[in-house]
Amino acid sequence: MTRMWTWWVARAGRPVDVRPLALTRICLSLVVIADLLLLAQSGMLGRVYRLFEYGGLAGFHRSQFWFLDAGPNAGLVLYGVLLVSMICVALGVRVRIATLIGVLAYAQLGHMFPTGDRGVDRLVRTVLLVLLFSDAHRCYSLENVLFKRERKTTTAGWVSDVLRLFLGLVYMAAGFVKLGAGGWFSMAGPPQLYKIMTDPMAAKLDPDNPVWRSLWPLFRGAGMITVSWEVCSPLLLTRWSHFYGIIGVLMHIGIALSMKLGMFSYGMLSLYPVVMAPWLIPVINRLEARLGWETVARSD
Repeated sequence: MTRMWTWWVARAGRPVDVRPLALTRICLSLVVIADLLLLAQSGMLGRVYRLFEYGGLAGFHRSQFWFLDAGPNAGLVLYGVLLVSMICVALGVRVRIATLIGVLAYAQLGHMFPTGDRGVDRLVRTVLLVLLFSDAHRCYSLENVLFKRERKTTTAGWVSDVLRLFLGLVYMAAGFVKLGAGGWFSMAGPPQLYKIMTDPMAAKLDPDNPVWRSLWPLFRGAGMITVSWEVCSPLLLTRWSHFYGIIGVLMHIGIALSMKLGMFSYGMLSLYPVVMAPWLIPVINRLEARLGWETVARSD
């Protein structure tokens, strides 16, 4: 037992390059910022985050919403708090406190407008909280300049492991749902992937276009590969995770181009710096060398 515990502590505390985690921190916050700004641009901000009695669309979970008596502008205030918090996280200014405040505001907006709280929103909040326990806030951070702090280059490896595990569970669950629904390995009728990618509620492809109908064999094969790839997600916990990630990157780019799922693909891709770290780190090293950035590893 002592040997196993020693191994576990050494495994969890091993130093890994913090830069992929810092990129994930920056990318996630930028994705949230872009999503918030797009909502404002649509002109629906005042409607979405106002309660029914004030002429809005929000119908909050009363037992979970903390700002019951905050008036008609409670949602707009929370929106502003979340936006400012994510800007701070992206820039690297008081990241830990900004993350806590931002995640709270984010969750409260989800309780205020439950139909708009998507799975990707919960994923983003969870990942941001996990990143709190890393040193990602001490790398690519404005505080390194403002407070003359040397940026850290390593952090405890368990954070990267947890993010890969989390990503793997998401894919595994999606794969099992598809297997349970059936039809993904059937050779009869329209392919399941074709149905999804021509769904008028969420997709961009025209189901009546004969070009897409002629590509049924391609959709069928891609669907089979997708399900097989998803149920093999434990590979994310191995040294071959970056090879596994190639299909993930291509899949999410394809989803972003062919479907209308908001920030889903971009939120998922924000985790891929951790997955693709073995290939990404040499690229970062070359870029930093060209920029003349001095890298000093610190453990404190």
